Amino acid sequence: MNRIRIIVFFIYCFFCFSLSAKIRMRDVFATMPDSLLTLVTTNNRLDCIDFIENSMQAKVKNKAGDFVEMKKLTDNYLLFETSGVSCVEMKLFSSSDSTAVICVVETVKGPASDSYIHFYDQSWQPVLTYNSKVVRPTVESFFPNIPDEKRKDIDDAINELRDMTLMEARLSASDNTLTWTLSVSELSKEIKKAAQECVQPVVVSIDL
Repeated sequence: MNRIRIIVFFIYCFFCFSLSAKIRMRDVFATMPDSLLTLVTTNNRLDCIDFIENSMQAKVKNKAGDFVEMKKLTDNYLLFETSGVSCVEMKLFSSSDSTAVICVVETVKGPASDSYIHFYDQSWQPVLTYNSKVVRPTVESFFPNIPDEKRKDIDDAINELRDMTLMEARLSASDNTLTWTLSVSELSKEIKKAAQECVQPVVVSIDL
């Protein structure tokens, strides 16, 4: 029964892609290759879509027996918790030639969160040309306004953070911005307080 369900859904998605210029995130997520979320099956994804579209908690067990949950789904945005310590965000963008581009942000949540960004076309083939347009910010860019009295502590903090730079990226569900947040929790106690007072998020616009 599950096999028939998957086949029918993929046929539906094929016709949606063929007959409509508007590609929706639900269909993109449904046709995502299993290799990109190795512990999440196609049935897991389809179930989450069904649940959230029916205003139910979209929480299921993956291959390892752990819970995964779709937290948000719109026509062009998705937030999916892949484990208790990791999540994936996806956003649909339109490139300069009007083709659909999928931006995927993978975040691992340890003592501090760290994110990596990938781009794919609507067939889930990697699009490497966009990687250079959305790069991880420099450590210095998180400290745009440094009071003179904190200059030495912030300079020391920046030097320490260069050795272990952990930063979280979050896509906006409502516009084309991406917000980077730098972790300063790994800093030595003497300079952490100054860094916490001065550090600011870096917001960039994704224009493809």
